[in-house]
Amino acid sequence: MMKNYFYILLLVCFSASAQYFTEDGYYQIRKLDTDNFDNFYFNEYEFNPVENAKTLAEIEKLSKQNNYPNIRYSISKGTNNTAQVSVYVNNKLFSSANYKNGLLDGKKTIFHGNGNPFHEIDYVNGKANGVYKMYNERNKLGFETHFKNNLKEGKRIMYPDKRKLESIEGTYKNNVLVGDLKITEEYSSYYGQEKYYYLFPNDLKNGKVKRYAKDKLIEEYDLVAGELHGNAIIYNLGNDKLHAKIPYTLGLKNGIAEHYDRNGELLTKCEFKFGKKIGKHEKYSPGNQLDDVDFYDENGNKTGTWIKYYYGKKNIETTYNTDGSIVKRNYDNNENLISISNFNSKNLQEGISQNFKNGILDSEFFYSNDVQKWAKMYYENGAIFLNRTPKGKYSEIEYFDINGKSVHVNKVDNLGKPIGVHKNIQINKGDLVVVEETHYDKNGNRTKWIYFSTPTHRTEYLYRNEVYHGKSTGYNVNNDIISETYYYETNGQSKIVSKEEFEKLTKSEKK
Repeated sequence: MMKNYFYILLLVCFSASAQYFTEDGYYQIRKLDTDNFDNFYFNEYEFNPVENAKTLAEIEKLSKQNNYPNIRYSISKGTNNTAQVSVYVNNKLFSSANYKNGLLDGKKTIFHGNGNPFHEIDYVNGKANGVYKMYNERNKLGFETHFKNNLKEGKRIMYPDKRKLESIEGTYKNNVLVGDLKITEEYSSYYGQEKYYYLFPNDLKNGKVKRYAKDKLIEEYDLVAGELHGNAIIYNLGNDKLHAKIPYTLGLKNGIAEHYDRNGELLTKCEFKFGKKIGKHEKYSPGNQLDDVDFYDENGNKTGTWIKYYYGKKNIETTYNTDGSIVKRNYDNNENLISISNFNSKNLQEGISQNFKNGILDSEFFYSNDVQKWAKMYYENGAIFLNRTPKGKYSEIEYFDINGKSVHVNKVDNLGKPIGVHKNIQINKGDLVVVEETHYDKNGNRTKWIYFSTPTHRTEYLYRNEVYHGKSTGYNVNNDIISETYYYETNGQSKIVSKEEFEKLTKSEKK
């Protein structure tokens, strides 16, 4: 009884997001998640129109016997046996109702605590006749149910306060739900927000489901005990032609699935065995261009060489070996090989990986459990240009000329420290060009860095404690000095100073 007198917050709580039932490209069925649709059948915040259809005499009796000081009744009688009854809780309007000949007649409204309508019930001659509406605090319609002589008759619509799901609609006859439920959702498209809807068996478990977009049938499938069973059909939106046919056995894809082009012509077939892909699977673009070719063994494991295409050209090849290792090959837009990479069964790089330029081997890298052991780079004629061997944090690099003669080695000692002169040498139009040069002392600390901004200009920087310290000098092609900058290091930080300041600071160090 107290429920009838006190403000109740409307909460419509359920999940309405449609989930993709599969992720197989054109073999996608949007199986709606209906686990929390019970609110459609009954909502705990609804009033029973029959129980709340008190007569005027009953209201007058309640008013006289009222034991709740915070509840107040206002009864205003009019002509022709009419009356208006208002109930206040804590001086706030709780409900308002119209009466005729002592019975409810017209609209009865129950309010939220903020003054917005909560329930609106149409009565005729003391019985619910018309529409019963329920709103949330923000005045958003949550339910509307049609009644005739206290029985549900006609539409019942639920408006969930949820993203995408717009409404759930059913039809009642003599208080019994008959026919399908209509479930409407919104979706974003190129043209803005549009709507699609499902026709669902009203028990949500058994029967045919149909999905429509722009009033065109785009999917249909059967449910048995809530699971997809039998052939699910997908149609092309726009021309109603068959797009895909997918066989299911109690929720699992099982059998030969078929994909059709825009004209309804069979494009490809793919086999499934109780949810697992079997054999060859092809995927095509909307323009009937082959995008992917995949292979699976009898247990649904990846096998053979998979191919991805880009605008009809081979782009990536992935070979799955029986020991779990993988080989990947990448191609350019002209289907020239770019790279080959090898991976072990843990998807870590293993063995030799190769890179190519214009179909010619450019570099090789050897890995063990994703750790690079050595790297080599080559000239266009196939001769080795660079051999790199990691040692600790650094790598020992040896450079060769086009005839295979060693021209320089960036040395690293047995403790993994760089020593001597390290050069960064690159190939420019067949010639070897030094880009930068770093000098290290016997402890692996930098003492000088030379940067060649162009083949004819360089700048030399001196170091102390791994930062600039001393005179930085710029030279031109004739070895003429073109710039001088002084740096001074203290506590591992370097700053630019004048020549005089540098000499003064250096002199003070010796005292």
